[in-house]
Amino acid sequence: MEEEKALVLACVNGDAAVWNEFVRRYERFIRATAAATRIRYRAYQCEVPDLTGYVYEKLLEDRCRRLRAWRNESKFSTYLVQVTKNLCLDYIKKHNRTLLVEDQGKLPDWLKESLGPGPLEPEESQEIRLRAAIRSLPPRQAMIMQLRLADRSLRDIAALLGIPEGTVATENSRALETLRNRLTRSRDESGEFDR
Repeated sequence: MEEEKALVLACVNGDAAVWNEFVRRYERFIRATAAATRIRYRAYQCEVPDLTGYVYEKLLEDRCRRLRAWRNESKFSTYLVQVTKNLCLDYIKKHNRTLLVEDQGKLPDWLKESLGPGPLEPEESQEIRLRAAIRSLPPRQAMIMQLRLADRSLRDIAALLGIPEGTVATENSRALETLRNRLTRSRDESGEFDR
């Protein structure tokens, strides 16, 4: 562990040659962890080179703050794998926020069923109104609904957003209730049930 400690310390002190050695030595760990995280969280829109590049960028950030945080209590490679996983999840979370609801395809039946009976209008119109209503939700609820539409489980969403699964379940329920109320109010105001 003394060798790892010396390598990390030299990187923190800005030694470019040692940084190149660091990259050579730990590239396999970082790439494998990034690839595993991408697969585990079904983040196929994120490429492994993008994830690893982000990890290296963040490792160098703020005078190597993340490298300095290692306390030499475990093997450095173990610490690096955990830091890499967390950084990959941050990257995935950021890039999932940019997904548009419109890009998700047809709305799943579970969502339509949970919102109750729909109006007498073409399914395309219902989906357009529902997608607009999702966009109008508070940011966290909109993100959860977008991820649910991308067929992510509540557990996956919790890991992606870095919040407890119970919080995701609560926000999911609130989002569905808000959507149900907004769509019902919208239908009532448009007189669709008076046909």
